[in-house]
Amino acid sequence: MSTLRPTWLAALALCTACSSAGRLHTPRGSDRVRDAWHIPTSYLGQGVLALVIANSRFPCGLPSEADPEAITGADMDYYVAWNREGALVVGLLLYRWGTGDDWSGSYPLQDTVTPEALDAVEPRAAMAAFHAIWEAEVSEEDGIYRQYEAVDEQDLMPVPSPGSVELQVQGETMRGSFTLDSIDVSGTFTSQRCSASEADLLQYLDLFQGGGEPLEDSATWFDGAPATGASR
Repeated sequence: MSTLRPTWLAALALCTACSSAGRLHTPRGSDRVRDAWHIPTSYLGQGVLALVIANSRFPCGLPSEADPEAITGADMDYYVAWNREGALVVGLLLYRWGTGDDWSGSYPLQDTVTPEALDAVEPRAAMAAFHAIWEAEVSEEDGIYRQYEAVDEQDLMPVPSPGSVELQVQGETMRGSFTLDSIDVSGTFTSQRCSASEADLLQYLDLFQGGGEPLEDSATWFDGAPATGASR
């Protein structure tokens, strides 16, 4: 019995770690969150926090070293996270009146957000994007290259209100939950801070912008303008 107990405890700890990233719930079922990243920044003097939550594994930015194989591998992770059958990706933009590190609180979902309109009476707001590949066809070349062709997909940006995001800060980790009532999608998440630039992460996942084109130097995905993501 004593020799089995540490193994049982290790398995329990591993199971707990696997489930601690959260869950995504949709009308077609639920799945666990495999990666969640957050990026704090600011816009027009107001705090802005971007969160990307997915049921796939993907990096929060391309490798900094000039390693073609590493870059290709990261790019493929993005591609699979966005295009594979069953892929779920939720993007959240949280806007907060003022600056600082305390993001804990409740953020009501809005169709559009004007950061300068936030004040002490209504200090928080959120926008959301939702991407799902419900069904996809897969082709292979030489047994190693996969190409996904979406058969049934859903893209919404912004997700219509009502809904909300609840967030609690725990050091560099953020725990929270969200509800997107208009599409019956909800979830919980534990996100890690992303040290890469926000353009890397959101550009490769096509969230909060239309199509897969890189952002112009003068453009920003914080503008709150409606857009629809497209498969890469």
